[in-house]
Amino acid sequence: MGFLQKTSSTGTGGVTEAGFGNNSTLVVGSERRMIEVSRKVVIVADHTKFGRAGMIPLAPLGAAHVVVSDRELDERYREMVRSRGVELVLA
Repeated sequence: MGFLQKTSSTGTGGVTEAGFGNNSTLVVGSERRMIEVSRKVVIVADHTKFGRAGMIPLAPLGAAHVVVSDRELDERYREMVRSRGVELVLA
């Protein structure tokens, strides 16, 4: 029997139209697995992470159910996230 996690939340090193990325080879494998086995995926990224690609691709934007960022997030990135059907929470 496989492992199933209800919700996972993780940070990310970058968010672009291509998706989420990270800069650490040490964590990307476990982050990918957490995303695969979770029913709900929450990605946390402050506005400075948007428009920057991580060195290692993590997941496409649509892999997240919710993206949490700060209120300084530029409108073009807000639309980019929402256009993929991902809920955006600004805190």
